[in-house]
Amino acid sequence: MRHASLALALAAAFVATGCNTPKRIYDGPPKPKDQVAIIRPLPHDMFFFDSTSVEIVSVDGKELGLSSKDAEVTPGVHTVKLSRRAGTGPATTIDLQVDAKAGHVYECESKQLDWSPPKVAFWIIDSADKSLVAGELPPPETDE
Repeated sequence: MRHASLALALAAAFVATGCNTPKRIYDGPPKPKDQVAIIRPLPHDMFFFDSTSVEIVSVDGKELGLSSKDAEVTPGVHTVKLSRRAGTGPATTIDLQVDAKAGHVYECESKQLDWSPPKVAFWIIDSADKSLVAGELPPPETDE
């Protein structure tokens, strides 16, 4: 029981500190930051934790798994599989193509547009200039 409590405490500390090493989606040794791009979910502050509305399932068919939310890629076109779960229903997924540039960070986001049937907008922006690089932005919200 004591080992289980220690494991749970360590896991909570890991999650709370936001430890996240990007998964390399290329072969060979690590490359300098100016020779790769990062693809990550757009973080949202939620009390003391970072949360996201979208999960990167895989990049170029390589799953990120549970230990990493971010992907490190070489320059070029990559297929990013995104997922969003709404409540207890099935997840909505989409594949988007990103033409990654070295030294850039790309942020993935999603928004639930409708619940029945489920409709989700997915998009990816370049974090430096906030330009849309893949997907479609949701329509602007209107006051009804």
